[in-house]
Amino acid sequence: MFKSIKFKLVLWYFIILTIILAAFSFFLYFSYRYSLYSRVDASLQSRAETVAGLIDIEKPDLILQFNVTGTGLNIDQIGINFPPASNLYPFIEQARIYGQFIQIIDSRGKVVAKSSNLGSREIYLNKDLFKIALGGHFFFQTLKLEENTSVRLLTYPVIWKDKVICIIQVGTLLNELQTSLEKLSLGLLVTVPTTLLLALLGGFVMAGKVLKPIEEINMTAKKITGENLTQRLEVKNPHDEIGSLQKTLNQMFDRLENAFSMQKRFTADASHELRTPLTVLKGEIEVALKKTRRPEEYRDILESNLEEVDRLTKIIKDLLFLARTDNGKDFLSIQNINLSHLCKETIKYMELLASEKKIHISTRIDEELIIQGDPDKIKQLLLNLLENGIKYNKENGKITLSLHKNERYAELKISDTGIGISSEDIPYIFERFYRVDKARSREMGGSGLGLSIVKWIVEVHQGEIEVESRPGEGSTFKVLLPINV
Repeated sequence: MFKSIKFKLVLWYFIILTIILAAFSFFLYFSYRYSLYSRVDASLQSRAETVAGLIDIEKPDLILQFNVTGTGLNIDQIGINFPPASNLYPFIEQARIYGQFIQIIDSRGKVVAKSSNLGSREIYLNKDLFKIALGGHFFFQTLKLEENTSVRLLTYPVIWKDKVICIIQVGTLLNELQTSLEKLSLGLLVTVPTTLLLALLGGFVMAGKVLKPIEEINMTAKKITGENLTQRLEVKNPHDEIGSLQKTLNQMFDRLENAFSMQKRFTADASHELRTPLTVLKGEIEVALKKTRRPEEYRDILESNLEEVDRLTKIIKDLLFLARTDNGKDFLSIQNINLSHLCKETIKYMELLASEKKIHISTRIDEELIIQGDPDKIKQLLLNLLENGIKYNKENGKITLSLHKNERYAELKISDTGIGISSEDIPYIFERFYRVDKARSREMGGSGLGLSIVKWIVEVHQGEIEVESRPGEGSTFKVLLPINV
């Protein structure tokens, strides 16, 4: 189970979703936390600035004095006026309504005023932070006054003539803020695992539906054997990836069925081709052994046997050649070929065979036409086409070989005045062991492999071959071979 694609797919889906939800939860929590703290800080800063604005520094009637000697202000005393009639004390007390408290300390750290909700408590400011405040910088802190009681505190220096004369501290309890964050945390702790669980179950259901066609492919593939090659996959949605895979597999099954059919036909035809000459050999030898014969009769029988042996040798040679090509073991030796010269040599070699049937071979060959290819394979191509033109030609017939350059190709045409090929047979003549007239072909020594070899040679040279033929009028084979392979 753990090695199945379904499990791996759901696992990756679960991991990715967990990472996304965790990242989203952290982002949501800290964004919300930042927003709450920002609002609290803004409220505290607004309160501190208002208090600072209400402090009357320059009035001569001093209600409250404090010594600032040693603060770096270089004056003996600074007067800060807190007149009872002013609205400073009421404003400090008003902070209680908003859940805030205020404390004012002088430059020596002594508390000079505070809101009543602080009672006897004072907000302690350590030396390092006190120095920062005396430097004219305000800052926020989160402190614990008591167990489970946290406050947000702003320390805000009041500056007069570029000097700090007092420090205002404004704070508020964080109970409501912490409660809001706890509710959000609890909501996320419940929602995220529940979402993941539901997503996991949904992932298994979804993966099952997605992979169901693959399971059907697996079941169908198991049914396909050498005896049952007709089974095909049902393509429900040809436009998605599974449908595309099903179509591709069906095409592969078609090719597989054709390959098996060709293999069966090839085996049957090969067995028949090999059995026929062996049967003839066996019959002639048995006849020769039945009684004593004259030397001339033995000679005739041996000559007939030799013809059958030659035929067997040719069939085996052609089969071995095709077997090497099927296994990819027949390599090309590419080199420059003078195709004009090769055509003339091959015609000279085939003229003896043509003369036995009084067939005339004429040529129209461009001089010095050079191509790249395997000379042995190209020569075999010429031999096979010319041999077919001679075998299936009429007595006193003609064969015409033309060769000329056609743009990037060498165009070779071999025409004969033979028996021709019907339009129904032309699509199959390059198949192995296919014969238009089986009985007549065997009489002429044909194996049905020559044109298969020709087609392979043309294709491995990246060329093309075409056939034009009419029964009783002859055939024309047109071969295009690229100048540069």
